[in-house]
Amino acid sequence: KKADDVVYGPNNAAADEAYEVSCGANFSVILASLVAGDGGTLKDSKMWTYGHNANGQLGHDGKKGEVTIPRVLGNCKVVVQRISCGTDHTLAIANFVNQGVAQVMGRVFAWGLGIYGALGTRPDSGRNHEPTEVWFPSDHYEEGDHNRHERNVVIRQVAAGTKHSVALSAEGQLYTWGH
Repeated sequence: KKADDVVYGPNNAAADEAYEVSCGANFSVILASLVAGDGGTLKDSKMWTYGHNANGQLGHDGKKGEVTIPRVLGNCKVVVQRISCGTDHTLAIANFVNQGVAQVMGRVFAWGLGIYGALGTRPDSGRNHEPTEVWFPSDHYEEGDHNRHERNVVIRQVAAGTKHSVALSAEGQLYTWGH
């Protein structure tokens, strides 16, 4: 794309809803605010992704190639609050919402190229084409038993680097993973 090409603008129904943008190497993510909530949280949101998808960093599916028109990242059962793109991976902070009320806040999801542990997901894989939740040391996670998950960490900010990621908790704890 050239600098004067409009990929997200007046001809798009969600143009007035752009809330946050982030760019990785050859791809971009746009967070659209559909319903703003109290205290700077979003009650509803959509993510639009476009660009190069060789490593799943767009979060759409396992198809490699290029997405030239922004596509909504579908099947989100969470409300995304913040986004950050690394070189070949994406992080998002999300709240689990039930009937418009946040039930679990400040969870991190990651997708894209996970070499050197950049995604921080279980199990650590080379590429993850779908958003997968990141679990932190004080969280309790039991494989295969969804009723035994305990989320104790609330994340307020994330940053994705080349092959690493960083998260800042509401309590001021800094978590890092990757190379």
